[in-house]
Amino acid sequence: MQKVERGYSVVQEVMRPLTNVQQEARRAMMAEAIAKFGTQRSALVTGSFRAGTSYICQLLAANGMPGLRNERFADFWEFSRGGSDEKFCERIEAVFSSSKGGIFFSKIMWPHRNNLSLSLGCGREDSAAFSKMFPDAKWLNIVRRDKVGQAISFWKAKTTNQWQQTGSSVAHEPEYDYAAVRKCYNEILAHDMLWEDFHKNAGTDVCHVFYEDFVGREEENLRLLLDYFSEHRLEKGEVKVHTVLKKQRNCHSAMIREKFMDDLYRSGN
Repeated sequence: MQKVERGYSVVQEVMRPLTNVQQEARRAMMAEAIAKFGTQRSALVTGSFRAGTSYICQLLAANGMPGLRNERFADFWEFSRGGSDEKFCERIEAVFSSSKGGIFFSKIMWPHRNNLSLSLGCGREDSAAFSKMFPDAKWLNIVRRDKVGQAISFWKAKTTNQWQQTGSSVAHEPEYDYAAVRKCYNEILAHDMLWEDFHKNAGTDVCHVFYEDFVGREEENLRLLLDYFSEHRLEKGEVKVHTVLKKQRNCHSAMIREKFMDDLYRSGN
């Protein structure tokens, strides 16, 4: 792995690509793992960090889609840089062993999708081939309109390492950092753009949902999503709309928003 300078002054890592033999071997390993655990359908949720994916996934999980909140491809970074084929085989088998009733459930964030894709030797031009590795897949892509609020939520979660709040738990309120919030803002914009590009190029069977449209009309919108995932659920019955997750947005979030907006005005961009 070597360092090169591209564009302005951005330094990027250049990975040694997998050989054609490695690519074919790893793709075969994934296909074999899927077959080994009887996976016939896939239900996959995509989105950027703090877009409301955990909240919606928890509701879907309570309605016949267990484990949908789990980010099962979060630990594939080492394989995107090469890594051991033997360990890759073990990891991919562990992932698909979670399949239940012939259905694989997972949430996939953009960095996780990218690491898996690179692990298999798939580039942007291979988006359709990559998506088809997941049998009979239905995708749900969740987007949040309020990018500033999302960026603040993302920054707070990264800074405090508290990604969810339940019950009476109280989150630590970090000290404001303009550069860090701006970095989070840029990251979620990029991830949303990349997911849109991926779904378009791959031709996925995807349902796009705005978080703000879903919240406040949970039961109505949940019914629509359950109809969409009709053949990708283990059980059907009365719709459950209870969740233990709490909103982490509070007066501190509002204060950070004001500071961030003021600083954006001062910076001029």
